[in-house]
Amino acid sequence: MHSSTFSEHLYELKRRLIYVILALSISSGICYYFVQEIYLFITAPLGQLSEGGRKVIYTGLAEVFFTYLKISLLFGLLTTLPFICYQIYVFISPGLLNREKTIV
Repeated sequence: MHSSTFSEHLYELKRRLIYVILALSISSGICYYFVQEIYLFITAPLGQLSEGGRKVIYTGLAEVFFTYLKISLLFGLLTTLPFICYQIYVFISPGLLNREKTIV
C-alpha cells in the first residue's frame, strides 16, 4: 500500500477540481447554447395553467440574461453531476478499505 504525502494529496485534489471545473464549464456552455429551448421546457407548465397563457415578466434590464445564465449553470451542473460524483469517488477511494469500497 502506497502512502502519499500531503503535497501529493493536494496535487491530486487540484487535478480533480480542474477536471470538474472544465466539465462544468463545457456543459454549461452547451446548455447556454440551448437555453431558449430549456427555458421553454421549464415554463411550459406555466402556460398550461390558464387558457390565455401566462407570461413571465422581467422587471430589470439584465434580468433575462441572468435568468438564462442561471438556467444554463443549473442544467450544466445537473448534466455533469455523475462525472462530479465519479471524481469524488476516485479521489477518496485510495483511502477506503475494501469493505468500504463495496459499500460505496
